[in-house]
Amino acid sequence: DQLPITTKFDMRSDPGIVRNYGRLLLEMVSSVPDGIVCFFVSYSYMDAIVNSWNEMGILQ
Repeated sequence: DQLPITTKFDMRSDPGIVRNYGRLLLEMVSSVPDGIVCFFVSYSYMDAIVNSWNEMGILQ
């Protein structure tokens, strides 16, 4: 889709933004041979994003 990725605080829970970050992460993982590290602003935000990615089927 054409939805741009943004780091604006008020957009961080937008499902389209979350989905596109997940897709971007998958693309990066497939091209980086030794893996990557992701940083989140908090454990609760990380849990919310990972749960969203699971619900969207991104981490399957």
